[in-house]
Amino acid sequence: MDPRETHHDSHGDCDHERESIIKEDRKDYFCVDVPELTDEENKANEKFLKIRDELLSDGKLPFLDEYYDSLPVISQSKLYEKLQKMPKGGHLHLHLTASCKIDFLMELSKEDCVYYNEKENKFKIFVDLEPEEGYIKSSEMRENWNKEGTFDEFIRSKILLNEKDLSSKHSSTIWSNFQWKFDLTFDLYNYEKFMEKIILQVMLDSINEKVFVLEFRHIFGCVFNDKHVVVSLQDEIAMFERCLEKAREVEPSFSCRLISCGLKIVGDGHINTQLECCLQGMKETNIIAGYDLVCEEDITPPLTKYKKLIQAAQENSETPLNIYLHAGETCCRDNENLYDAIQMGTKRIGHGFAILNHPHLIDIAREKQICLEVCPVSNLILGYTFDLRWHPAKSLMHRGVPITISADDPGFWNTYGVSLDYCYASLAWDLNLRELKQLAINGIKHAALTDCEKEKQREKFDEEWSKWIEHMNTED
Repeated sequence: MDPRETHHDSHGDCDHERESIIKEDRKDYFCVDVPELTDEENKANEKFLKIRDELLSDGKLPFLDEYYDSLPVISQSKLYEKLQKMPKGGHLHLHLTASCKIDFLMELSKEDCVYYNEKENKFKIFVDLEPEEGYIKSSEMRENWNKEGTFDEFIRSKILLNEKDLSSKHSSTIWSNFQWKFDLTFDLYNYEKFMEKIILQVMLDSINEKVFVLEFRHIFGCVFNDKHVVVSLQDEIAMFERCLEKAREVEPSFSCRLISCGLKIVGDGHINTQLECCLQGMKETNIIAGYDLVCEEDITPPLTKYKKLIQAAQENSETPLNIYLHAGETCCRDNENLYDAIQMGTKRIGHGFAILNHPHLIDIAREKQICLEVCPVSNLILGYTFDLRWHPAKSLMHRGVPITISADDPGFWNTYGVSLDYCYASLAWDLNLRELKQLAINGIKHAALTDCEKEKQREKFDEEWSKWIEHMNTED
């Protein structure tokens, strides 16, 4: 035999083996609903990749800069402009009391009923009641402010996580700078007249950025009236339904769901109350999708502590109680919340990036189609990663785990909606239009909607996607 033929055959075998390895490696890739792009989509993809790569030219990687250095570069870019117009299916992980544009919240703070206590660093609303000691009308403080800068600049620096708040490399330290901001703005968000304005504004902002399915994480029983009395569950639900009706005047296809949240840091009594509100509310409206447990995962009790409470509620419920649990928002290898979340039957997992440490759970999530609500900017800001190129979601997509993109708490880091998260993800994870389209479809596929509602939302998405592709191909 000619030795050259043997040499040739060995090369052929190597090439065949290489192709087999590549094929096996890519068999679980997450783009199950977008097997390929059309000719028009491929044309748009070329333009999109060119726009994306313009931000990465000359070795620049803005997503690696400090957040408040990268924010203006990315949010004012052509990439952001295009992604803001891109239909995104659903936004499935957004905490209501951290969802509002800072400018909108600042305008509310100018109302005559708003007071501020500088010592306690807290806003309070006084309408029919006399102001408490130490609280001064914010409009007066604004007029009489004699310290450095303006009162509004001072307040913005308190509400937003600033450079100093984010200077630590330890997530728990950043969380300690973050958690109290919910107390600072509690009354601004939970005063019923303000909350209704906020809910509607966030809905309209969602429609504007082509999000047609919005799911709020929400804590019931905090909304209060002019007399500072907590309103009834029925009145609270009615407020959401009024806002949804108004939003549908702008976009008839718009859908909204609420996931009731219990705060693990408060304890059993509070969690039981939230479960009761959730179950009672589900009897009165279909806007409530299910239940969740929240708070910083590394310092609060594990899910096992509350498993019996949730299971008892599920057994006593007249209608199925779906759960959408936060879990795996941690860098701690000993955290076992993901095991319990999946064992308890969670429909989706909030954050969930620590699942990368659990090979068997990855298999279960892929097989059962348990979607991860990934919040890239939040994970970056709160110190769970300092380089989004190494965020677990990038690997999990290749393992076939369904994920969606969400914003978590954008009102505290000077943005709104989910477009910025799509920008950071597309830059750091080298996403193309096929992958972005799948992420958007997942926002419908895994939303807390009926099959009929999902079908209608998918029709709306396909219509809007075609328009956006045409826009990409006709504009310079």
